[in-house]
Amino acid sequence: MTHLAPIAALADQHVRVAKSVRGGRTRASAGVVAGDERVAEIARMLGGDASGAAALEHARALLRGRSAERARSRGV
Repeated sequence: MTHLAPIAALADQHVRVAKSVRGGRTRASAGVVAGDERVAEIARMLGGDASGAAALEHARALLRGRSAERARSRGV
């Protein structure tokens, strides 16, 4: 578990955990994010305007770097 976007981008699977309060009770939820949703979540973790072009591009770059590293480790 991490709050750091660069570390989260290295994971094989990304699970978003959220906490909310409803009816005076605290609830937690968790769900797998993938594809564009994962890019948006990494951008959100980077801080600032998560929907901004710069944050989204930075998130994509982190995820591309992960893919490249995995390919190198397999000798591809």
